[in-house]
Amino acid sequence: QFGRFHLIPHDSNETFRFHGGFGPPGGMRGPGGPQGPGGPRGPDGPGDSTGPAGRNRQPGQSPAGLDPLAGIDSPVRPLVRRLLSNRHLRARYLAHVRTLVDEWLDWTVVEPCFEDYRALIVDDVLDDVRNLSSFAEFFDADLAEPAGGGPFGTPPGFKRFLEERRKYLLAHPELAKPRPRILSVEAPSVVAPNTPLTVVADVGSETPVASVLLYYAVGRIAPFRMVAMRAEADSGDRTPTARRYTATIPGAPADALVRYYVEARAPEELGTTTFFPARTELGARQCRVAGSPAGKTTLAAPVPAILLSGLLAAEAKDLAPPAPRGREGPKDRRSPDRPPRPAFALQDALDLNGDGKLSAEEVESAPQSLAKLDKNGDGKLSAEEIGWPPAFAGFPPGGFPPGGPPFGPGERGNRGLTERVLQRDANRDGKVSPDELPKSMRRIIELGDSNHDGSIDKNELEQFEKKHGLGLPARPPEMRK
Repeated sequence: QFGRFHLIPHDSNETFRFHGGFGPPGGMRGPGGPQGPGGPRGPDGPGDSTGPAGRNRQPGQSPAGLDPLAGIDSPVRPLVRRLLSNRHLRARYLAHVRTLVDEWLDWTVVEPCFEDYRALIVDDVLDDVRNLSSFAEFFDADLAEPAGGGPFGTPPGFKRFLEERRKYLLAHPELAKPRPRILSVEAPSVVAPNTPLTVVADVGSETPVASVLLYYAVGRIAPFRMVAMRAEADSGDRTPTARRYTATIPGAPADALVRYYVEARAPEELGTTTFFPARTELGARQCRVAGSPAGKTTLAAPVPAILLSGLLAAEAKDLAPPAPRGREGPKDRRSPDRPPRPAFALQDALDLNGDGKLSAEEVESAPQSLAKLDKNGDGKLSAEEIGWPPAFAGFPPGGFPPGGPPFGPGERGNRGLTERVLQRDANRDGKVSPDELPKSMRRIIELGDSNHDGSIDKNELEQFEKKHGLGLPARPPEMRK
């Protein structure tokens, strides 16, 4: 849109784990990955290959040390390689990484949001009879110690992840480089129609500055334009540690909304840049062009960050309904030699007319239909014969049973909910009171306090676990709360 890339997060379910584990070519240890041939050199270059679960790190390397420039030299990541080979785009990207560190990799900032979301889903997680991780792990998600990394280890507590990731990134050589400092940006908040808008920026002189740029857009989703700002001659009314830059935005029509932000670039040998406001387009300063009716201030509202998601949701109803998964056409057009599709071979074998339903006749003929899947004639159906994906290292044949895989070396099996909750007993009185638990986890006391003394002890916790089937690999529906 407008000649710009709009990046959409995808497959982020392992975002808050320590890095490591399996992956396709270009992944963690595949060609071009940060620990495979063609990956970046330096602190996050290729490590050993002693297995998954985050153990393929170099000695002394932080488990949170995934290089933000991983894949920059990868032959199988052409888009990343070419984008980051542009020094201005690379500096801009690293500036945004620094903003994430400054604004979000801080437990005091994230904890309220974390607790709100955990409280929102605690009952659903408790009721889930086919969960891929235990309720005990959910309880300990803020402070837990990890048992491995990557996709096959228990993730670290969210607090530890944030702290270690922040520490690693702040020490990263690219993020530790000197960068310009924008002290202030000033401009009127309201201008008359068709009146040019003058923007003034004061930039510190501690770090050399090669150029200062003003970005502006007229309208909510209009593209930003760039104009160089001019350095003013020293006037004597400012400190010698700052220099003033100015630029003018052309006049805009009545009722328009003008958004703008400033960038200060260091010389090429430093390769750093900084923005004001730090969030650039998402936090751009605003100026309203006069002409709106009295009291109307909607033009000055922040640009919604979920604009793209809203558009996608609004357009979804206009899309043609997708074909049923695993079906590409009438059944009589399929090749008899075609291998079964994952997870749908059983459906294909039983649904004789391909209408997506099982009739009484199809159920009655199920034994004969299933027998056709028994390719080796041993009277049994293997995982491969019914279409489950083949097993690979760490996975049993046919996948995991309901309740999920036994991730982590002992973390899942040896530390149940009772032990984890009692570890929060700060005064060691043998029971846990609400003020000793995170707000989102006080639901455990509400549901398990059988003697109504306002706290929960070991016996009550064990009964709570038994009642909800939390010690079983998969809790049957009758054990729901």
